[in-house]
Amino acid sequence: MRSLFMTALLSSVIVLGTVAIPANAVNAAGNVSIDSTNFPDSVFRSYVSKEFDTDKDGVLSASEIAVAKKINVSYKKVTSLKGIEFFTELTYISSYDNSFGSIDLSNNTKLEELYIGNSGLNSLDLTHNPQLVKLDCPRNNLTSLDLTKNTKLVTLGIWENELTSIDLSKNTQLTTIYGATNKLTALDVSKNTKLTYLDCCENQITSLDISNNTLLESVYCHDNKLTELDVNKNGKLKSLHTYKNQISYIDISKCSNLIDAYKNGKTYTSYDNPGTTDYVVGDTPNMYSLMIDNKTTVYTTTPTNMPTNAPASKPTTAPTAKPTSKPTASRHRTTACTRLH
Repeated sequence: MRSLFMTALLSSVIVLGTVAIPANAVNAAGNVSIDSTNFPDSVFRSYVSKEFDTDKDGVLSASEIAVAKKINVSYKKVTSLKGIEFFTELTYISSYDNSFGSIDLSNNTKLEELYIGNSGLNSLDLTHNPQLVKLDCPRNNLTSLDLTKNTKLVTLGIWENELTSIDLSKNTQLTTIYGATNKLTALDVSKNTKLTYLDCCENQITSLDISNNTLLESVYCHDNKLTELDVNKNGKLKSLHTYKNQISYIDISKCSNLIDAYKNGKTYTSYDNPGTTDYVVGDTPNMYSLMIDNKTTVYTTTPTNMPTNAPASKPTTAPTAKPTSKPTASRHRTTACTRLH
């Protein structure tokens, strides 16, 4: 009797990868019915039927699953991606602006690119996705994110979440980090020596060491709690934004490629802090502007790459009237993130 019970129990599930899937979901031939049990969200179910059921028999065959490499359901008002676990060959998922609290990607072990922003995620488990190269999960509700198994990551977008800390020590291939508008109090990028772009603005970071990141070209660390920033090892810097911190001194004389730098000065508006920042300019022949505060711009040179709308005079002081609107601190981030995929 016991042996019969165990046989019945074992036959009730088929284990596919790391996800236990009910036996009635996959038949003996490896086919998956495209129905409300396997794909409860009607929008996702319709998408699967249209994109992958090539013979229109209402079933995903093993051969149809084998060639399914990409899923793009962005902006389709999907409320559940249950059923995505059947697509074991996926390398790409895009699901921006949908609404679901969680997603199970433990069976999608070949995933290389994941774009899942503004989807109401409260958690995201990527420990079974070691092939990930690009991850963009902004505008969710993530309070933690384990990336220690994702050692191939090159591009990381985690902006506008609720993260208080993140361990990037295993992600040594990273070149780009969009980490703005979280609750980070510290950010260790000492192991990320291939970084060229770092955006960690609008956090609560008290110190930032970028001395190992000699390839950096852009650093946006404004709106934090920094009291100092050493950029003497960052000779490739082209953009540096440090305003709304408590930094009193920055030497940029070693940053000969710097094009623009923004800081807050002694004169400040209601959305600046009263900290004073002195820039030691030195040899920066490519820099066309130095934003002293939100009201004064000194045009230091007139190089060939100077914007056509920038005055050529030196120096130039803008009107001292308060700007009619707050500068958009996230302008670079919004533009950059549209290029993630």
